[in-house]
Amino acid sequence: IINPETNETIGYVSSGTFSPYSKNFIGMGFIEKKTCQISKIIIKHKNRFKNALITDLPFFKRRK
Repeated sequence: IINPETNETIGYVSSGTFSPYSKNFIGMGFIEKKTCQISKIIIKHKNRFKNALITDLPFFKRRK
């Protein structure tokens, strides 16, 4: 996980997958406590970079 403002590595992804419900990739990871206030991050997977957002759990709310 990379901070886009400083290009520093600030954490790592612990799990991730494609969500057929939201039709997006979702994941969970750990970041340094001092960077908790940012909401936009960059995920590096192999040699590709993807923009991502930090959100609260749960990722979505089920419709009733």
